[in-house]
Amino acid sequence: MAPLLAACSRRLGRLADRYGQKGIAVKALVAYVVLLALCAVVTRVEQLLALRIGIGLFGGIGPLGLAMATAQAPREETGRAVGLIQAAQILSAAIGPLAGGILADVIG
Repeated sequence: MAPLLAACSRRLGRLADRYGQKGIAVKALVAYVVLLALCAVVTRVEQLLALRIGIGLFGGIGPLGLAMATAQAPREETGRAVGLIQAAQILSAAIGPLAGGILADVIG
C-alpha cells in the first residue's frame, strides 16, 4: 500500500506544480472530506472498503502541505514551518481517535 500512496503523492505534486499548489490542495481536501462524510452512510462493508481506498488515494496531501510550507516560508523560518506542519499532523493522529472515543461514549 505504501508504494501506491507514494505514487499518489507524486501525482498530486506534479498536478500542483502544473496548476498551483493551493488549488490542488483545496480540491484534494474537499474530496477527502466528501469521502469521509460518505463513510457515515454506507450500508455494506464493500462500500466502506471502496471509500477507504479513495481516502487513502487522497492521503498524499501531507507532502503537498510540506511543499507549500517550505515554498511560502522565508528561508530562515522554513524549519519552524515544517515542524509546525508535522506537529499538527502527528497531534491530529494522536488526539483524533481519543476525541472520537470520548464522543462515541458520550453520544452513544
